[in-house]
Amino acid sequence: MTSRRATRSMTSLHRNSLPVPDELVMEIFSRLPSKAMARCRCACKLWSSMLRRQDFTELFLTKSCARPQLLFACNDHSVSKYVFILSPQPENPEENSHVVASNHLACFPSSYELFGCTNGFLCYGAKPILEGRINPAYVPVICNPSTGQSLILPTLKSRMRFGIESYLGYEPIAKEFKVLSMESSYVSGHSVRHQVLTLGTKKLSWRLVECCIPHRSSSQWICISGVLYYAARAVGSSVNSMVVCFDLRSEKFSSVKFGKAMPDSTTLVNYDGKLGLLMSGDSHDVTRSRTSLELWVLRDAAKQEWSKHVYVLPSSWEDVVSEDMCIAGMVGVNEIVLAPWSQRVPSYVIYFNVERKTITKVGIQGPEAFTAPNLHHSLGMGRSRLVPLDSIEEYERALKLGPNALGGVAAIVDELPYIELFLAERTGFKIVGEPFMNRGWGFVFKRDSSLAIDMSTAILKLTETREQKRILKKWLCQKSCGEKSDWNHPEPNQFHLKSFEGLYLFCVAITVSAFLVFVLRMIRQFVRYRRSERTSLTPRASLSSSPRTTRLWGFMLGFVEFVDEEEEATRSDDDSNNNPSQVVELQGDSEVRQS
Repeated sequence: MTSRRATRSMTSLHRNSLPVPDELVMEIFSRLPSKAMARCRCACKLWSSMLRRQDFTELFLTKSCARPQLLFACNDHSVSKYVFILSPQPENPEENSHVVASNHLACFPSSYELFGCTNGFLCYGAKPILEGRINPAYVPVICNPSTGQSLILPTLKSRMRFGIESYLGYEPIAKEFKVLSMESSYVSGHSVRHQVLTLGTKKLSWRLVECCIPHRSSSQWICISGVLYYAARAVGSSVNSMVVCFDLRSEKFSSVKFGKAMPDSTTLVNYDGKLGLLMSGDSHDVTRSRTSLELWVLRDAAKQEWSKHVYVLPSSWEDVVSEDMCIAGMVGVNEIVLAPWSQRVPSYVIYFNVERKTITKVGIQGPEAFTAPNLHHSLGMGRSRLVPLDSIEEYERALKLGPNALGGVAAIVDELPYIELFLAERTGFKIVGEPFMNRGWGFVFKRDSSLAIDMSTAILKLTETREQKRILKKWLCQKSCGEKSDWNHPEPNQFHLKSFEGLYLFCVAITVSAFLVFVLRMIRQFVRYRRSERTSLTPRASLSSSPRTTRLWGFMLGFVEFVDEEEEATRSDDDSNNNPSQVVELQGDSEVRQS
């Protein structure tokens, strides 16, 4: 009876429940991370068809643009792959922003030639060996690093296997992605055989387009509002001194002269819907001694008008920057992003707010950002021994399992603040060894705050000295931090009192031996003095008839007086040696002679 009632109630509830509107479902999915959204595509056919609709793609793109993120493409030579790291910006700049957690995306072979990125899609150039061909053919590839999906495009209509540039652009009116490819001439080196391919069509094919502008293309390009811009060299020039424009809708070429040579540090940016050339003057990189950055904005392409903006770096630039930087891009119209030039995987980025004149250093936390390169390259640990863990719960479970169990580890390596946070709640573990001091690391407490620069600079200075450890031990080391001192089992690579036990015993033995030698020597001299004294008639001779206790006490007092007399005699001898001219008073004569 109960089973029937429950069945009827569930059936009634199912009949009375209303279906969730598609708009609400799409709104929920649009707020998910790209990797989670990709997993939802495989959940069911309904979700798969819904998440592949054009309107959802536009909604997801709009939501993503409202949350700016930095995409790093790192060439990991140890595994011959490109590693992509997605680092989000703090959503609320008014809140405290410590390190931002990066997202480790898909990997692609480093044999591919990476051209660039547009709307989150990457354009590659691959050279696979096709069936029936002796030489490898050039094949462009479009990849989505968030989902790991890739689309191999048809082979280019070209006999060349190198010197090919490809650009990926998006035309917002027709809502189409197009790929522009060109090859370099063997004779002049100029770009020839320009070809265009439109994505989304039933049959993908390349078609030739005419270009009447003799130039040589480069790898510096950007797509803004349906127009592809790339830096180029004019005929007879050895440096980039012009910008070639390709309208994706009309598929026509045009050019804009820049007027001077572009340094290698030039980065093409989107400045409020207009093309911007961001550079560090005439230098090739942004050094510590740099005082300003330049931004040239293309105001009118038809009239070839440029406007120049000079952004003076604040005085704190030299204190925050410790190595050469490169311009990574620009967020909006007021924030320039710089990354370390020499780091294979950037461990931090610098935000330069041109309006507030502030420098903000933000560390990037991730499996490849700090720990993996240090452990693999510096300490020689194999990558097969490294296990990525993402949460505190995984830390605890893996440590409890141990290195011999499946899914267990022997130790956890992470940033010191996260380790201390983990140990504050779990006192069964402790820190072993010295922390790794990673160059360029900084903590940011609050973006655009007047204290951010001073605090981050002070912390960076503390990490270079022993002052940090002294402050930690005095003010921050609590029993809940998991740093309890275990004197019975000291850590093998740290100094403790027991480490100097042998040295202490040796010093004590030497000191006691020297003291005993001194005492025995003084006693010997005192005994000789007493013997010589007994042979003469002195008042002390009467002590022989006194009690034993009195004689012992007199002996001790006499020994002390003897030691004092010897000390005074020693001091007098030292004074006479140091002062050869001394005053001598002759008894019985009132005259004082000076020798």
